[in-house]
Amino acid sequence: MRLKGVKRKSAQSEKATLTIHGLDYATIPKGLLIGTSKGIQYKSIEEKTILFGSASVQFEAVIPGLAQRVAPNTLNVFVNPNSDFYTVTNPQSSSGGSEEETDPELLNRYLELVTTEKNSGAIAYVKAQIENEPSVVSCSIRENKLNVPVDGLPANSLHFIVDGGSDDLVANLIYKYKPAGIHLSGSVQKTIDENIIYFDRPSDLPIYAKVEIWKNASFDNSSISFIKSSIMKTIGGIDTVSGVNNVYRGLGTGKNVVAWPIYSAIGNVTGVENLLIQLGTSSNSTNSNMVSVQPAQVAKMFTANIQVIIH
Repeated sequence: MRLKGVKRKSAQSEKATLTIHGLDYATIPKGLLIGTSKGIQYKSIEEKTILFGSASVQFEAVIPGLAQRVAPNTLNVFVNPNSDFYTVTNPQSSSGGSEEETDPELLNRYLELVTTEKNSGAIAYVKAQIENEPSVVSCSIRENKLNVPVDGLPANSLHFIVDGGSDDLVANLIYKYKPAGIHLSGSVQKTIDENIIYFDRPSDLPIYAKVEIWKNASFDNSSISFIKSSIMKTIGGIDTVSGVNNVYRGLGTGKNVVAWPIYSAIGNVTGVENLLIQLGTSSNSTNSNMVSVQPAQVAKMFTANIQVIIH
């Protein structure tokens, strides 16, 4: 699907840097398969030679999408063992993957591009251009216009928090679109044309929900699965139904989690007389109608994080 030149983003593969220990001068080929104990597979996207006992190699998930995201030290199985390679692991979690863009997401991105190109300020325009890149999931920009540091931001600076895309790609996008003469901040550092580009990646903030439902005789217990999936779609995360993982982008970087959209999503379920939705960041703290999300965080939920109580 395309809206006047704006093409739908396809699903992108997660990427990770793996450390392989093995025989000196052994060649690690492109396409080498490494897996997790649960069967998720990554393939090498570059050729490297082992020196001094190890090599760091770039890998990407064989299957695109966020369901292939892996935690640190979980990619440790050689799919096709080779005596030249001894051990392998990923010191950090994977990143950069995304799901295929949905119709509402495509429409919102199109409208944002049209609006910013016509009459918005520079920061909104930069954000829209970066998010238009197929492998970028979301971009949040903090700005300090003052001549003194504010809230951890240096004077006259921008702080980019970008989810998705490789580090090199993101750095090039920031370099291309950022206003001239503006300082940057962040923990990720890349050099583009002798210019140092700084930015950050968002960290996941776990979200938990407790949903109390007062029902009448027409309520069907099979609706509980629909209720959980509706919450997952609203907030974002991985919804596991009958062993199948469905990944939802949800709110995006730096967006607070509030209860009222969830009420709207599930309030019309047949047989529901009344609802109480409480949120938190752990199973023992679901006692609020809002969870604050920092600019460099993204709310993330799992189906197991949702407790449904029927009265």
